[in-house]
Amino acid sequence: MAYHPKDFVLALAALRPGLARNIDFEVSDHGDGPFISRWERTDVAQPTAAEVAAVDTDALLQQQVRFVAREMLAQLTPDDYVRIQLAITSNAALGLLWAALLGQGEAPISVGSDRFRQGWAGMTSALGSDRSHAIAAAIGILV
Repeated sequence: MAYHPKDFVLALAALRPGLARNIDFEVSDHGDGPFISRWERTDVAQPTAAEVAAVDTDALLQQQVRFVAREMLAQLTPDDYVRIQLAITSNAALGLLWAALLGQGEAPISVGSDRFRQGWAGMTSALGSDRSHAIAAAIGILV
C-alpha cells in the first residue's frame, strides 16, 4: 500500500481532520503534482510535502469501503454456518457481533470500523483464513 498524488486531499484530511477545502486551504497542480497553494489556518500547522507523501492513501481508501451484510451472508455455506454457530456458543462477545450483523439490514458496514475488525477476526477464527479470504474476495474487500 502506498501514497498516490491523486489522493492528495484525502491525505491532507487524514493529517489535519476537520479542515474544509477551499476555506481552510486550497490545492493546486501545475502538472508536477498537487501542492498546498493557500493555507488559512494559523492555529494548525500546514503539513509538509514529506508528511503528505508518507500517508498510506491506499489504506485510507480501503477504510472507506462498505458492503451490505446480505452480500456477505450470501457467501456462507451450511458448513460455514455450523462453524459460526459453534464459535458463538463459546464466545458471548462474538455472539453479540453475529446478532448485530444479522440485524444490520441494508445499512452499510464500514471495513474500517472497529466492530467490523472484531467481527472479521472472529469469523476468521471460526472459518479459517483461507475461507475468510475467499469471502472477502467475493464481496470485494481487502482484509
